[in-house]
This record gives sequence, C-alpha cells and structure tokens, in this order.
Amino acid sequence: MPIPVVDQLRTLHAWSPLLGYLRRISTTLDARERAVVLGDMAEWLAEKTNTKFDDRLASRVAAVLKTPEGVELVREFVSIADQIADTMPQEPNS
Repeated sequence: MPIPVVDQLRTLHAWSPLLGYLRRISTTLDARERAVVLGDMAEWLAEKTNTKFDDRLASRVAAVLKTPEGVELVREFVSIADQIADTMPQEPNS
C-alpha cells in the first residue's frame, strides 16, 4: 500500500535537518568545519531515538571530532572518499 503524500511530507520535514547537515558537509572545504558539522549531525541523529546510550556516545564522538586529532581524522576520511570517487566510472555527458 502506498504511503499517503501527507505522511511522506511529514517524514521529509522531520528528517530535513539531516539533509542540511549533509549539504553543509559536502560544500564545506575546511576540515575543522566539517568535523564540527559531523559532530552536530551525530548529536542530532542520536536525539531522534529514545535511548540515552547513543546520546552519550554521540556527545563524545562530537567532542572528539572537534579536537585537532578529530579534524585530522575527518580530513583522512575525506581524502579516502575522494580517492574512491576518482575510481568510480563517470556518466557520459548527454
């Protein structure tokens, strides 16, 4: 049974902050800013559940990402993702 349009819009509205975080991550060039946004996103996602465990874990992950070591970790992940993207076949221009 298809999901009613109203329910689809509610779901989109409820999860739209996640799209905003992903947009900010993809458009931000500064590794420190990406780390901060990733930490904020982890905390936002954790708040969507009813457990305290993931709230505490997300809070700690966010704190680590905001350190110099966390920024370097994010920089390394971005570098790896860029390398993987470079090996993906490109769509021909139409």
